[in-house]
Amino acid sequence: MSATDKSGVDTMSRVIQVPRLALTGGGYAAWRPNMEVYLQRAGAEDIHKEPMDEQEWLTTSAQVREWARQADKEALALVLGAASSGSSGSQGNGDKGSSLVQGEMVREARRRVTALVERSRKVFGSLFEALPEELRVQVAHLPQGWAYGLWHWLETKYQNTEEDCVNDLIKQWMELRMEEEESFDAYRARVNRINSLLELAKEKPSARQYSFTLTDKLHPRFRQAVLALKASGQLKDAAMVQWDAVTAFINAHERSEHRLAAAEGQGAEHLAMAVRSGSSGHAGNRADGKNRTQPQQRGNDGEEQGNFDGRRPRTLAEVQCFNCEKYGHVSNRCPLPPGRAAGGAGSWKGPRPGGGGGSKQEQVGKTSAAAARSATEFVASVRQVNERDAAVQEVLDAFASDWSEEEDDCWSRRSARRSAATTLA
Repeated sequence: MSATDKSGVDTMSRVIQVPRLALTGGGYAAWRPNMEVYLQRAGAEDIHKEPMDEQEWLTTSAQVREWARQADKEALALVLGAASSGSSGSQGNGDKGSSLVQGEMVREARRRVTALVERSRKVFGSLFEALPEELRVQVAHLPQGWAYGLWHWLETKYQNTEEDCVNDLIKQWMELRMEEEESFDAYRARVNRINSLLELAKEKPSARQYSFTLTDKLHPRFRQAVLALKASGQLKDAAMVQWDAVTAFINAHERSEHRLAAAEGQGAEHLAMAVRSGSSGHAGNRADGKNRTQPQQRGNDGEEQGNFDGRRPRTLAEVQCFNCEKYGHVSNRCPLPPGRAAGGAGSWKGPRPGGGGGSKQEQVGKTSAAAARSATEFVASVRQVNERDAAVQEVLDAFASDWSEEEDDCWSRRSARRSAATTLA
């Protein structure tokens, strides 16, 4: 709990910054609720709203000052011993008791009036501190400490001169719409803020306008939730809407949307990781296959340029032709036709394809046969594509020819009609 001084004003208000009244932006309408909260926390107890005319304030504050001077004199006399100790003994017991009661009541009344004046002075000081320099000059004629007078002066001034500010608030209200990444609570706070400012400016929107702005101007991702609320009848009577229940329902929908979005994001991330790992695996397999099927690099003349394992490259004299089974050249430079080996069919001395064995020559033979089949299939597919394209082109040419003939006939008939019309004219 915060401590209060003898005047009832919260001492914590001395360390809380006073809201400053800005001449631009929301102006007085935006400043007033903040200032009321500050004064309430400071223990003002609405002293600035209690009607008190200027003469009443001057009289009351002067009397409090007089009481203070009298109390100071009495205290000084008591300290100095100037009061007579026997003067009170001549009175009767009854008169003495009634005098004590009456004196206590008077002192209590004085304390209450003094506390009221002190609160008014402190509130006046806070209000004056919140004003900009331009307004401080304009309120210099008001008596010091008259909180009601300063507050009433501000109300009168700004209720008559803030027409532009009210128009700006109405424009902001009409342009309210939920942003892309804005939460429902944040949007509702914006709506409530402008609604409160319009209420202070005597331009409070109706209950139907408030309901429309808070539900029908939400982001499209809340459309299902709003339709559910309308179907359930919770938004039927705008003046009786339980906005706390509506807010709880929309917040639950918002949380479910967030969970679904997070789950979809995790699924997409896992799929991307799987695709990346699969691509790297295929790349590694292709690289391994390339190293297996192409263990050596050959020059244009058929000579080997070297192995990847650092062994000595073979010479051309050590290379055997797969076609004629002779050494000194490769099969693509064999002088004999393909399949016409010198020893006739079946003269290959090495292991048969598919008959076991894992020599390097057999592996190269298998690779060459597979490459030949792939090349044959590729040529056949290209031939089919070319034939299909030729057929399509024939159809397009025939269509273009027919269209050209029809267009020529159309222009001929049109020219004949024009000639006939000219002749008749």
